[in-house]
Amino acid sequence: MLFDIQTLLVIGNIAALIPGLLLPIVWLQERSATCLLTWGFGHLIGAIGLLVALLRPPIPAGIAAQFSHTTILIFYTTVWGAIRQFEGRRLLPLGMAAGPVLCLAACQIPAFDDTLVARVTVVSTGAGIYSLAAALELLQGQRERLPSRWFLIGLLALLCLQYALRPFLVPSLPFAQVLPLPGGTGLPPMLTIVSSFLLLNLVKERAMLRHQEVARIDLLTGVPNRRGFIEAAARHLAPRRNRVPAAVLLLMDLDHFKQINDRFGHAVGDKVLHLFAAVARAELTPDNVFGRLGGEEFAALLPGRDLTEAMAMANRIRLAFALAGATVAGCQVGARVSIGMAVQNGTACKLEDLLQEADTALYRAKTNGRDRVELPVATLPRPA
Repeated sequence: MLFDIQTLLVIGNIAALIPGLLLPIVWLQERSATCLLTWGFGHLIGAIGLLVALLRPPIPAGIAAQFSHTTILIFYTTVWGAIRQFEGRRLLPLGMAAGPVLCLAACQIPAFDDTLVARVTVVSTGAGIYSLAAALELLQGQRERLPSRWFLIGLLALLCLQYALRPFLVPSLPFAQVLPLPGGTGLPPMLTIVSSFLLLNLVKERAMLRHQEVARIDLLTGVPNRRGFIEAAARHLAPRRNRVPAAVLLLMDLDHFKQINDRFGHAVGDKVLHLFAAVARAELTPDNVFGRLGGEEFAALLPGRDLTEAMAMANRIRLAFALAGATVAGCQVGARVSIGMAVQNGTACKLEDLLQEADTALYRAKTNGRDRVELPVATLPRPA
């Protein structure tokens, strides 16, 4: 069944108008997602372009066609711009203006303006390029696990393919001599609405992901909390291809921390905790897992390290903290740290078992005078 051109334009106008009004309202509740505002603005511009095409009899045909072509390209530039904003990149005004300006300039050439295939080819090429650019922007942001990303990439790729084929299909369209817009209604109604809801879902998925990340972060020190550390450490300790990865666990506890709090106040104590987290992170490598387990207790998992390397790193942390923690906030704090170690080497161990073993070594470090690193019991030399 074929719809007449007026019906198609009305459908397209409604499909563009709904997201154009809805997304700015959602943006008012999620001000950080400026992509929603940009995307909604583009839909409103597209709706205006379709409205001009719908009112073509009172409006001169040449003006209506030029305005409609330009607004369609503006819509696709805002799609590209909104995706760039979603990925944390700035808008490129020159790139966004290039397509509509070139199209408007081409429409001033009589031979071009009088040829339907030429007009559809230019507008379709521009729309396809901007759709492809938006898809590529999304491809570059795969570091976030957002399921809707791939659906929107596929939809944008489908739009790009449609516009690549559009110039070859123009002669066969029953309304080809009437409709000045590419793609039937210029904004395929179904794809327009689906893409808008996919963008909304992307924003929602990112918000949920960030809430989950915040739930795994210790707000005082900025490092993973107990939950975040245990989840990350468990992933590193899991067997891979029937092989148990080697790793060393460091369990670190600040010495005499209660006395520091009692003597200098909790504000200084908080700064000592923050300082230790900064010192430890500076000494650890990016592949290490570090977190605050609670109170003045921290842990670090060193994947792929042997005991000698881990011992050297533990002592670097201890000495660096002793130097940095001598004076904190103008107070002679003299902060120190004791460290206990545990090893996973060829035999699968639960993280809880490693923590227990490291805790035993840490207790021994406290008993033997503090400000020291103690090895696991199994690695201690036997008495002669």
